[in-house]
Amino acid sequence: MSQHSEEEMREAFEHFMKSGKSKSSGGSERPAAADKHRSNVKDKVTLKKVEKKYWQIINTIQGTLERDWLQVDDNLERVVSSISNLRRRIYLESRQLCKMKTSVTKKWSGCGYRGQNEGGVTVDDLELALSHDLLQHEKMMAGARMLLSSLSEAQEALARRLDELFLHHMDTVYVVQSMGCETLPSLLVVMTAVDKLQQVFSSLALELYRKQVLVQTILDAVNDNLLVREEEEEEENGAIHVSPRRVAEKCLREWPRDSEASEVNVAVLEGLLALGG
Repeated sequence: MSQHSEEEMREAFEHFMKSGKSKSSGGSERPAAADKHRSNVKDKVTLKKVEKKYWQIINTIQGTLERDWLQVDDNLERVVSSISNLRRRIYLESRQLCKMKTSVTKKWSGCGYRGQNEGGVTVDDLELALSHDLLQHEKMMAGARMLLSSLSEAQEALARRLDELFLHHMDTVYVVQSMGCETLPSLLVVMTAVDKLQQVFSSLALELYRKQVLVQTILDAVNDNLLVREEEEEEENGAIHVSPRRVAEKCLREWPRDSEASEVNVAVLEGLLALGG
């Protein structure tokens, strides 16, 4: 009787110990899964903050590019077009003025029904128009210098923003590697845009240098040949002197960003401006 009761007690004790062990092991698995879930949520929140800062910098670059670079470049093109038109007008006005001053008035001129130069352009009119166009030409050249300086400042502003973006990009790569988790698809998109931004910045730097050369060429071409001189016919036939108006016309043809001489890939540039987050 005593042996039977001892065996029952031993079996009951073993059953109690086994059931307690199984309960304790199940309880330890549940906290581990909860900790892993909390860690994943924390990582996603961190990546979202990183992505948000990416878009803040990129949107700033887009604003600087569109407002301070492209708009100034368009204004410069309009100024160069005005210079080209003014040089053509100055040439025609000065040539006509020379002809009118050197022409010999015929004895019978003005003796008919209509008086001499009645209703026509006089020497005074041409001198007034020429003086006005020369003044406007000086203003346009000063405007070209000022806008070119603004374009250089815009390029420097882009460089500062791009440095900020690169620093953030390197920090992000380190964070993602240390986490060892999957990167969000939207974050991958914005991270690949860094290479496109670097490509656009490099092409704009080359384009800025090209525009600086064009403006300097226009400014250096200003000389006495802006007005008609006796060698003007020789210039047109034999190209003895460089015509300022022809220099301006050539620079105007080469100015647009979509011209053959341009360093800008318009498709890549438009794709960058279309990015949004």
